[in-house]
Amino acid sequence: MRFRSENGATARQSILKETTAAAAASDHKNKDFAKFYEITMKRIIEKGADFASGEVSRLRRVVESGSVSKSKSGEMAKRINIVSQFVL
Repeated sequence: MRFRSENGATARQSILKETTAAAAASDHKNKDFAKFYEITMKRIIEKGADFASGEVSRLRRVVESGSVSKSKSGEMAKRINIVSQFVL
């Protein structure tokens, strides 16, 4: 993944802009997940690379707690997969 391999803020901002443009232009049924990639990238730029591992842990705790509906649990699983792509 290109974003993960870049360390410079300028390069990551550039990749984020490309992702934002692609998400906006998409009419795919999973557009919400494309938006989640964008949000995750923004948070990593703001909070640092450790954000991804912490977010994966948080999402797993929510799913494992059983406090969310079955459909929401499936959505959370997809989010875990997305954020996991950014863990170093």
